[in-house]
Formats: sequence, structure tokens, C-alpha cells
Amino acid sequence: MLRGVFILLFAASVGLNVVLLTGGRPFSEQHPLNREFESREVDNSDVTTLANTKAPNALLPSSTLNVEHQTHSLASSVKAEIDSWLAQGDVAAALFTVQQALRIEPENVALRVLEVELESRSASARETLLAYYELFALPLNAAQKKDIERTIDTLSRKHIKALQSVSAWEVLSTFLEPLWQEAPDNDLYTLALAEAYAHQHLFAPMENILASLAPNSADARRIRAMALREQGFSHSQQNTTHTDHPSEIESEYTRLPLQRIGRHFRASLRVNNEPVELLLDTGASTSVIKASVFYQSNIGQYAKRIGLYDVNTAGGMTRGELYHIKTLKVGDYTLPDTAVMVMPLEHFDQADGLLGMNVLGLFDFKIDQQQDALYLSRLNH
Repeated sequence: MLRGVFILLFAASVGLNVVLLTGGRPFSEQHPLNREFESREVDNSDVTTLANTKAPNALLPSSTLNVEHQTHSLASSVKAEIDSWLAQGDVAAALFTVQQALRIEPENVALRVLEVELESRSASARETLLAYYELFALPLNAAQKKDIERTIDTLSRKHIKALQSVSAWEVLSTFLEPLWQEAPDNDLYTLALAEAYAHQHLFAPMENILASLAPNSADARRIRAMALREQGFSHSQQNTTHTDHPSEIESEYTRLPLQRIGRHFRASLRVNNEPVELLLDTGASTSVIKASVFYQSNIGQYAKRIGLYDVNTAGGMTRGELYHIKTLKVGDYTLPDTAVMVMPLEHFDQADGLLGMNVLGLFDFKIDQQQDALYLSRLNH
């Protein structure tokens, strides 16, 4: 009896706290997390929901965990409030309610899973998966453990396949490295990470990863054979010689005029048939387009969002939306299925973004600083 009274008082307290925090206005007008959700359409297809949400308009699909097996407080007033916020599309308010409930029941599995799912709306792909791995520290029963393992496997395969399809090898390795540390016996992670290293010509780390497999592994032999081809290709590319005579260069290469911007060069390209000006950056592993340019033009109309990823830059780890671009035209060459990172870059006014090595690396290229020109020859790779 006393427990029932406590639950009702707790639910009323949570509702009152939300009203007080928002000043009587809708929570979506107050919470910065929700303003981010409203600013762009979020791809929720990569979230397999394990918490039972029955609201007709809930942003999360139905559960594979039975909430009724949890404590009575979740099954009654607290869960009803969560469903109410989800029915209104207010993810931030639902997350706040979940976190308040977790102060009372910190080891409630369904609440913890729902918290991870709600936070995944603004977290990077690897942060989301690492959060799922943290759930194994809870007192799970066999069914709950199996559900979480299935969710991790589904999300991992989806992201790996998407990144491989656009040859985003540096993004893939950054995504996989902490996951492999969590599960070094996971062959999916081992093989995908070794392949990503091979494509980046990081052969020593590749061998360190493959050492965890059986010596006679067919998959390991396949990746090592691919690495040998990559090494041969790398040597042939390094041994390519260029003549400095413009007429001889122009007979072998496509010439793309450049505009000098201080010590850098800017090139005119077309992304999904939209004109863009990108700064050449051989230090960038992935090409970048400013968010303002991407969303205010028609580029995004034919682009498919892959996910939110962490990437290494000269300034440290940063985060951006990775998109699958249908076509990127550079000079006379039209490249299908290219990855670009969409990032704010508010103070970057020299260009619409960066042209990185995921595009430049497809060419034998030469920058002629005297002629302000980029010479390109497509590599057979």
C-alpha cells in the first residue's frame, strides 16, 4: 500500500518538474536537444527498440522486452508519462522523465534500454553501440541479454555495410576501434576493421587485428591478399613520375582550374548536379560540405543519410553527419556513390567545404602551383 502511494507521488513529482522546467511551455521549445531534432529529419531506422512503448505516435517502435516483468512503478504511472511524451513527439521530455525515474530505480533494465535509445537520437553511432555494451553490467536475465546482443549485432552490421558501400574506410576504422576493444572476439569487428586498415595502407595495425583469428582463417587470407594488392598499387602510385612541362601533362591528364585562397586552392565541382566550391585538403580523409550549403541547396534531395559519426581531424575528434552522395563531378570525371561529411563550419568562409582524399585518392593527381591548376588521371583501382 505504501509503495503504491509512493509511486503516485513520484509520478506527480515528475510531471510537476517538467512543467516547472519548461515554464508552462511545451518542452520542445525549451530543451536544446529537442531543438536539434526539430532542425533536421532524424533517421531512426537503425534503432531496434527494446522498451515497450504503446503510444500510437511514438517515435520508437514496439518492444521486444516485456515491461510488465519490470517493477510496478514502470508498468504504471511513470511508463504512462513516458508514452504521453512520445505520443507528442517530445523525445527530450521523455528522456528527462526516464532519467528522473532511473534515480529511483537505477538498475531497471527497460528504463536503461529506453534511455540509450532516446539518447541515440543525438549520439554518434559508436557512442550508441558503446552505451548498449554498458547495459551488460546490469543484472540481466537470459532473454534480456539476448535481445541486447541482437540489437548490437543488427546496428553493427548496418553501419559497417553502409560505410563499406561508400569506401569510408577512415570513418569505419574510427567507428570500429572502440567496439573491437569491447569485443575482441567478435569476428565481424575483426574482419571489418582489418579490411578498413588494409584500404588505408595501415598494414601493421591490420596484422595486429588479424592475429586474433585462427592461423588458417580463410577470411584472414583473403584480407592479406587484398593488402598485397593494395601494397603493389601504392608502390606503383608512388613511382609514377610527372613531367613539369605543361603541354605533356595536359596530354595525359584532365586539367581543372584552381583559385588560389592564401596558401590553399579552391576547385569548382558539382555534387548531385549542384555547383560547389571546395578547398583542396590532402590531410582530410573524407570530403566535407558545410551544413548551410548542404541543407539550403538541392544536394540533400538525392543524398542518403548514413549516420552520425566521429572522425579524426587536425583539431582532434569531431562529429558530423555522413551522407551517401549519388554523383560527384570533378573535372571530366563523374564519381558515383561518394561519401561526404556534413558539418556546421560556421566560421569557414573560404569555400563550401573540403575536397578530401576519399575523392583525390581515386586519381593520380598533381597540383601545379604556378599554373593554379589540378591535373587528374583516374586510377584503375
